[in-house]
Amino acid sequence: MGTSSILTESPYTGVEIRGRSIRIRFKYEGKWVRETLNWLPTEAGLDDAYDKLQTVKREIKLGTFKYEVHFPDSRRAQKILATSDMTVDAAIVGMMSIQTISKSTLRGYRNAHKNRISPTLGSILVRELTKNQVKNLRTLLKKNYSAKTVNNTLSVLRQGLEYAKDENAVKKNIVKKVSGIKVPKPKVDPLERRELNQLLLACEPEFQNLVLFWVSTGLRLSEIRALRWSDVDLKRATVHVQRAFVLKEMKSTKNEEDRIVEFKSLGLRALESQKKISGQAEHGYIFTKSINGQPWHLERDVWSALKHRCQRAGVRRRSPTQLRHTYASMALSAGESPYFVMTQMGHKDLKVLNKHYAKWLKDEKSGLRHEKYLMEELAAIGL
Repeated sequence: MGTSSILTESPYTGVEIRGRSIRIRFKYEGKWVRETLNWLPTEAGLDDAYDKLQTVKREIKLGTFKYEVHFPDSRRAQKILATSDMTVDAAIVGMMSIQTISKSTLRGYRNAHKNRISPTLGSILVRELTKNQVKNLRTLLKKNYSAKTVNNTLSVLRQGLEYAKDENAVKKNIVKKVSGIKVPKPKVDPLERRELNQLLLACEPEFQNLVLFWVSTGLRLSEIRALRWSDVDLKRATVHVQRAFVLKEMKSTKNEEDRIVEFKSLGLRALESQKKISGQAEHGYIFTKSINGQPWHLERDVWSALKHRCQRAGVRRRSPTQLRHTYASMALSAGESPYFVMTQMGHKDLKVLNKHYAKWLKDEKSGLRHEKYLMEELAAIGL
């Protein structure tokens, strides 16, 4: 039989005859694919097809295979070419366009992309991005940002590369090989008794009510800012915590669970005082700014207000989160049930209390309950 005779059966595995053409079958990126060669299925043609198949397999194994070189007319090659010029910027924008996330989370992604990723890596083709470039970005960010911000930024980049991989613009997501940085354990630095007294005396009524209710209930910053008068049951002395303010957006609580938080006479005192100030306001929020009577929509406003009042009181500066820690430390030191404190603060189990407040769990200097302790302390300074 001559080499120019048309054959009907192929003697080679992975080489198939399709009418008057040849098709080869091979595994590419974990999937079996077939590509047609416009060669007549003669003996010589089948030999050449088999040789080509072996070359393709060898190059895939070595990582040097280029689809568009071997099969320029293939639809799969055209798709690869269409995505081969995808930049890091394009990958992240594409990723964000298909995400189903909250507005605040999307805003955070955009901020990370625009201000921290794009200036350094944005114009680089995803197929040319290297592990060292990602590591260099991590090192650069560590100089100016917290560990949490650095890790969040790497997460956005990682998701962008995963999108590029799904679009066949890259074979591997190299960002997965770059670890985040260790986040330091949050410092629990509650106000001491003397400091709390000084702070309360240095506050105008609106902020004093906020601080007093805060250290009486242990709410999160995002939760206390979102409280409305409709959430309060003064007869039962409870407040329904069911929402949180995050970057001006109303969301569910951190663990996405409502809870009923108890307050006693001090919390009631703060609310009764505040009701005279904001009880009739159309916006319906409980705690407001003294300057304009508006709610605390932005976290940074609370940070700034607390900073200035600490300075006025001669108290070492604290973050708003430390008011929550103040509640926990004082309540536990005063003998409150850890389970009760856990429930008040919205934790799912006692692990967080044991992790952050072990010092106060062991402190048995006072057998007084939290409420009685605070009442005595505030009475001493005339509040």
